[in-house]
This record gives sequence, structure tokens and C-alpha cells, in this order.
Amino acid sequence: MVRWIRRIGYWIRHRRHEKALTEELEFHRAMKQDDLERAGMQPNDAAAQSRRALGNTLSAIENSREVWIWSWLDQFLRDIRIGARSLLRTPGFVVFTTLILSVGIGATVTVFAYFNSMFFKRLNIPNAAGFVRIYANEGTRRPIGYSTYVEYRDRSRSLAHIGISAPSGMRSPLRLNGPGTLPIEIVQPRIVSNGVFKALGAGMLLGRGIEAEDEKAGAPNVVVLNDEAWKRYFGRDSGILEKNLYLNNTPYRIAGVAPQALQDAFSLFPMRPSPQMYIPLREDAPPRGPLDMAARLAPGVSRSEAQADFSRIAAQLSLEKKALSWAGVERSDLPPSRVLSSQATQAALFLVVVFSILLIACDDIAIMLFARIAARQREMGIRVALGGSRARLIRQLVSENVLISILGGTGAMIFILLASRLIERLAVQLPDSTRAVFDWRVLAFTILTSLATTLFFGLRPALECVNRDVVASLTPGAKAAYRRQGRVRSNLIVGQIAVCTALLITAAVSARAFQGEAFVGPGFNTDHLWKADINFAGTSYDRDSQLAFYRRLLPRLATAPGVESVSIVNNAIGLDGSNDRIQTAANANISITKMPIDEGFFETLKVPLLAGRAFNERDDMNSAPVGIMSQKAALMFPAAESPIGKTVRTADGTAVEIVGVVRDIDYRVGARYAKPVLYRPVKQEQKTSSDVVTVVMRFSGTGNAAGLAIQEKVAELDPSLLVYDVLSLDNELERRTLTIRLVGYIIGIPGLFALLLGILGTYGTMATLVAQCRREVGIRIALGARPSAAVRNILLQGIKSITIGIGLGMAAVTIIVLWLSRNIGEVKFFDPVAFAAMTLLIVATAGTACYIPARRASRVDPMVVLREE
Repeated sequence: MVRWIRRIGYWIRHRRHEKALTEELEFHRAMKQDDLERAGMQPNDAAAQSRRALGNTLSAIENSREVWIWSWLDQFLRDIRIGARSLLRTPGFVVFTTLILSVGIGATVTVFAYFNSMFFKRLNIPNAAGFVRIYANEGTRRPIGYSTYVEYRDRSRSLAHIGISAPSGMRSPLRLNGPGTLPIEIVQPRIVSNGVFKALGAGMLLGRGIEAEDEKAGAPNVVVLNDEAWKRYFGRDSGILEKNLYLNNTPYRIAGVAPQALQDAFSLFPMRPSPQMYIPLREDAPPRGPLDMAARLAPGVSRSEAQADFSRIAAQLSLEKKALSWAGVERSDLPPSRVLSSQATQAALFLVVVFSILLIACDDIAIMLFARIAARQREMGIRVALGGSRARLIRQLVSENVLISILGGTGAMIFILLASRLIERLAVQLPDSTRAVFDWRVLAFTILTSLATTLFFGLRPALECVNRDVVASLTPGAKAAYRRQGRVRSNLIVGQIAVCTALLITAAVSARAFQGEAFVGPGFNTDHLWKADINFAGTSYDRDSQLAFYRRLLPRLATAPGVESVSIVNNAIGLDGSNDRIQTAANANISITKMPIDEGFFETLKVPLLAGRAFNERDDMNSAPVGIMSQKAALMFPAAESPIGKTVRTADGTAVEIVGVVRDIDYRVGARYAKPVLYRPVKQEQKTSSDVVTVVMRFSGTGNAAGLAIQEKVAELDPSLLVYDVLSLDNELERRTLTIRLVGYIIGIPGLFALLLGILGTYGTMATLVAQCRREVGIRIALGARPSAAVRNILLQGIKSITIGIGLGMAAVTIIVLWLSRNIGEVKFFDPVAFAAMTLLIVATAGTACYIPARRASRVDPMVVLREE
């Protein structure tokens, strides 16, 4: 231990120790010289004799250093210092390689960070492996029904606690200041049983969770908030317990605050923290939909034993119910196995694409290292001639690569942070978007990737440099004599262009296929068109009072500044409509979309009427039921017949007379064909009332002004109604197509990075080749050759490599696109536009990268070049 402390102390204060050793050796030499002078020797002879007697002082210092410090550490530090000085002499090379590594490694590690969050997430709860989820089939994510849950709960022998969670299915106005006051937000509570809190075992941030008494019929309403809801609505006030909040004007007493782990426990992949509210499961009103079941394994019970227990119960239920039953017990801190395997396959394919970018970046680094070493071959030849060992030179070059990898890894971390921020901003409206997790796995992956890329691709140039003939390295003009290195660089260019071609064409074909699936146009003008939802849930409004509210609201909005026209859609999901079925004289039970609207709807959306008439004020409950069909719906009638005047019968038995036909509109993402729509007057709706209605308004002002205009006019009539989701239809379309656009980004951005890095590598190689051939070109021009002819061979070498690379890339992309077309129906096997456009892009950019250095070589002054040699 003392030896280690001494060596560490020397490493910290080595300069002081070496100075003291030098002074001690000089003292001994001076004493020896004094003895020789007293013996009668001349001072000069005595000094020389004392130095010979003492020996090589530098060797003595080196031997002492080996005792004081580890020799390998000392040599490593020296190599690092020498490498740093060498890199500082070429700042352009350092900046260029750092940028390339930052992009290549950063893109790879960014993808890995998101995959790390998806496939290696860990719940922040005690003994996370003991918290399991129960699914209706092993390895899938299909929830179970309530009756099945009861059977599993009562018959299970392997679980200590078991509970369920399910969406409540209601979008409730949240009020904090009492019933009838203005709501602050629309929330969707989640139904949770008391067993969930016990199974999770994460404790509470404040108060208590759902208890068994809360689930009994007639028990007081209680609610549990999560941390995000506590922060947003109450500013983390610790005095909120026993206070009431109001959902649909019904009071709920706040029982406690649950940690974020409760939300994460029921998500397939990590979710962005969002406000959540949990209400108890009622024994007298169990949820009808599918349930998420979670449990805690009993002490000493493994997951495999629990799986056997549930398989036994499922077999018993199959015999009793005469229907097959399955049950799968999965770890809750990892996605289900089959989902994991399917997602992992897609992730692996994308990771291969990103690794291709890293491969191109490494290819660029190898090309630049070859160029750097070619410029230093005379230096290396001199070092070898003076006695330097080849192993020491290799270590020196590798140490420079280590420094480059450190710089590249640092730049990659900056790239990762910027990329993750950008992705979060792009995906902010996605409810299921994952968040990147930067932990020790990401850090280790970054370090290993940085070191592996520079060491693996930098070792070949280092060996190429030190294995050369010393005489040839010292000979003037030797830079142009080594053609083997040129062949290696040409092969690297071929590989780069091949990978770029394959990536770009695959990205173009896939992007065009996915964009073809995206929304291409709703069929109406969305410019300056706004929508807003008004929530009537929990209020006393019935059908008649809602109609009266519309009649008062619309004229007020129509007179607001900037409003051109306004309309009401009596549907909670806005312009999408609701599913219904109709019967005609020729067809029965036809699926159709029903959309209740008012008489100004088509005018507001500027949808042309193709036949018949539009709705008017007389189309109410006192008149005959009427409807307007879209073009797609009108095709249900024979081609020779007009639907005008025909009668259809809806699912509730109402006979509706068709009075008009309008152009198709479709507000769905990925819709290739418009769906048939039956428009009905909102005044003829048989439904008693609607929880949510949508106001559609063509407004020439800004978004804030549109929202204020609607909120102001609604508040004048009833300040207790909440206006929310005020959106521009253009922004709404962008939000709906965000997922598809992100797919385009994911596919296209790697291709653009590959093209950028490939062109940089091609340009760097050609610039290096021109630099090495300057003497040859200068001699040719001095002997009378035209400058263009002198560089023609150089240009032909680059074009040859590009042509071979494109050919190999085309062969590879044909196989890739063929596989995609067979596995993804939207992808075409041959997309001539994508193939031609990307090929021309590569030829143009790579050709330019070859032409610029060759053009520069044609302007070489022969006298300057020959004088340099």
C-alpha cells in the first residue's frame, strides 16, 4: 500500500522529484571532480572523467522513474503529450475529424439512448422484478376482462397482491373552486383497485392510496393524484389532503399523491409525465372494457411458478366456460416478450441503418488518417533511421487516435443532447412518445464506440506507415511512389459511395411510400380555419337548452372582429364524425359516418354543393328528417339514379330523405379513399344532449385572438362552460401527420447524413490524391502538357471509384427494396422517381467533390512545386 501511495505521490509531483534527483546527481559529479582535481588532474580532464565515472545521467533518471512510477503509465502520458502537440500543429484535421465523429457517433448513440429507454427501462420501485403484469395471452399485451380478473384473484396461490387499472372512459371537466365554476382543464381519470397500490409497493408522496373501503358501494368519492397533477394544479401544496376537486361537477376528496412509477407501471414504453387522476373501482359498477392487471409475487415465488399457477387456472376456466383461456405473466419492468421481440426486430433494422452512417464516418476517418500519415512518412522515416522502434511509433500514432476519439466522443455527447431536445420538441404532442434515458449504459456505449472506431480504423494507417522502407521514405518525391495506399483509399471511396447509394435510395423509396399514406388534403380549405371544443359534461344542459345556446352563440361569434363565418358540429371528435349504419332500397346494413352539423357548416368550410340544397333554419324537429350525402355515399345508389329525394333508414330507425350531395371531405391521416358520410341537421338530432360540441370558425386573425373571441362569447352566455383545444385546422393536420412525418425524418435524415459524410470522404480522398501528385502534375506541365490533360487521370480515378460504388449500391438497394416490398405493402419494388433522383444526386455531388480538387491541381505552378522538392 505504501508503494502505491509513493507512486501516486510521485505522479502528482514528478517534476519536483526529477529536479531533486538531477541536483543530487550533479552534486555527486561535482564531488568526484573535486577529488580528481585534488589528486592533481586538470579541471577540464577532471570534469570529463567525473562524467564518465558517473555514467549517463538521463539513463539514471529513467531507471529511477521506473522505480517511482509505473513505466507503462509514464510512456502513455508521454505519448499523449506528444500526440497532443502533433495534433495542435494540424488544427484543420482535428476539427474535421471531430465533426465527422460527432455526427457519426452522435447519431448512433442517440438511437441507442432511445432504445435503452424502451427495452431496458426499470421501474423505480422496490424489487421491480417481483412486480408483474397479467395478460390474456402469454407474451402479448391484450388486457383481460373483469370477470376473468375476479377468477384469477380468487383462485391464485402465487400472488401476494393483485389489482387492476383501466381508463374511466369519460372526459371530465376539472373544477377546483366548486360545482358550476369555470373548469380549468379536461381530464380522463383512471379506475384503479386498491391492490395496485399494494402490489406496486412504491409508497406515496403524500397521503394514502386507494383502499378497500373506497371500493364499496356508497363509499365517498375519493381521488388520488400523481406527482405531475399535484405540481400543475396545486403547486405541490402539502395541504391539499381532504380538500375536494370536482369532476363533472361531482366532488371528489383528495386522498393522496402517487409517484410517477404508478403511471410508468401501466405503460408499454416510458411515457412523458402527464397529469393523472386515479379513482377507485366500484364493486357495484365494474368497468366493462379491457383491464390492465398487475400483481406482486408472493415471497419465495418465481415468475415461472406464477406462470404455471395461472396456466392451471386458465385450463380450469377453459373447461368450465367451454372456451379457450390463456394467461401470461410478464415482468412489468420490461415490455412483453413478443412485443419486445417484434419491436426489437424493427429497432435492429433501424440501428443497422444508423450504424451504416457510423461506418461511413469511420471510412472518412480512415481516409483522413491515410492522408495525414502520407504527409508524415518522411518524419516517420527519420525517426526509424535514428533508432526509434516501430512498436513505439505505432503506440504514438495510436495515442493520437485516442485523443481524436475523446474529442469525437465529447462532440457526440453534445450532438446527443441537441438531438434529444429537438426530438422532444418535435414529438411533444405524441402521447406515447418515449424519452431518452442517459445512464451508464449510454455513457459506456459512447466511450466504447468512440474508442473502437478510431482505434480499429486508425490501426491500419499506422501499420502502413511504420512498415515502409526507410530509404524510400527519405527519398524526395516518395509521396507519389506509394500506389498501394492510393488503392486502399479508392476502395474506401467505393465502399462509401455504395453505402450512400443504398441508404439514399432506400430512404427515398420508403419516404415516398409513407408520405403516400399520409394525409394529402381534406377536400376543403383549411386556411384561417379554427376549431374549438365546448364541454357540457356535468352541466344541466339538455337538448333543447343546448340548441338554444347555439342559436345565441353563433350570431355573437359571427359579429366578432375577424370572423368570416362560424358553424357548429355536434360531435365530440370534431370533423371525424361517428360510425353509423343505414339501409337503402337496394342495400341493407351499410356502414357510414354520421356527422350532425348546422346550416352554415359547408359555407364555413367552403365545401361546394354538387346537387340539391343545403340545410336551412326550417330543418328542425318539426320538419321531415333530411340529410346530405357525400360523393362516396352517393355511389351506393345506381349510377343512373340520383340520390336526391331518395330515403334511407338509419340505425335508430329514422327515415331520412336525401336533399343534397356535397364534395367528399376526409379528415383522416393515411386515408387513400374518402369514407361515405351522411350529414344530418343538428336540430334534428334525437340524442338528448352532447357532452362536447365543436365550433368551427373561419377567422382572419391570430390563434390567440381566435381563442379569446370564442372564450369571450361563451363566457357572456355561461361562464361555467369550458372552451378548450382551440386549434388551427392547419396545425391540427400537422399534429395528426406528425407520426408519419417523423417516420420520414427517421428514414431520410440518416440518408442525408450518409450523403454528407460520403461526399466529405470523397472530397478528402481526392484532395489528398491531388496533394500527393502535385510534383508529378508540375513536372508534366513543365514538360508542355496541358493542365487539363495533366489532371485527367486523377479525375478519371475518382469517377471510376464513384461508378463502381454506385453499381454496388444499386445491387444492394435492389435486394433491400425487394425485401421491403414483400414485407411492407406500401413500399413499391421499383420507384423510378426515387431511383433516378437519388442516383443523379449522388453523381452530381460526388462528381463535384472530385472535380474541385482536380481543378485546383490544374492551376499548379511548376516552378513552385519543383522548388519545394
